[in-house]
This record gives sequence, C-alpha cells and structure tokens, in this order.
Amino acid sequence: MVTAYFVGYYFVRRIDSTGSVERLSDSDRRRSVRTDSNIESVNNLILSHEGQPGTSKSPQEIKRETGISHYSVVRIAKHDLRSSNSVSTP
Repeated sequence: MVTAYFVGYYFVRRIDSTGSVERLSDSDRRRSVRTDSNIESVNNLILSHEGQPGTSKSPQEIKRETGISHYSVVRIAKHDLRSSNSVSTP
C-alpha cells in the first residue's frame, strides 16, 4: 500500500507542476559518453605508452585525466577500440 501512495503522490505532484503526466520531450534523449572525441581521448592515452612495457595507464588513471567514468573508459576500450587494429586491450 505504501508504494501505491507514493506512485499516486508522484503523479499528483507531476500534474501540479506541469499540468500533465506526460514525459518531457528531452527525457528520451540518449546519454552516451561514447562520443568520437571521448573515444579519441581514451585511445590517445592508451597509445601514449605504446612500446614502453609496464607504463600503460589504468582505467582509473584515464578516468582522472579525462573525467570519463571508470566503466565508460572500460566500455570504450572494449567495444570501440578493440575493433580497430590500432590498439590491443587486455
């Protein structure tokens, strides 16, 4: 019963503030950090130590330098960079 109360309260608040229970038009926008510029930044940081064993950057170090989350860095390295022959990811 508590859940039904909160759901009802949510809709009442939404109707009061917007006049409708419909979603806002920008609420369906895609939120992807895997943009071309971010992929290039991660690629450059991974390749910056190519040929120098033991000096590669960790996803945490790349996160600190770029401001991209750890999981997004790993996702970029795994999905976007692995397919290209320019970099080998662990």
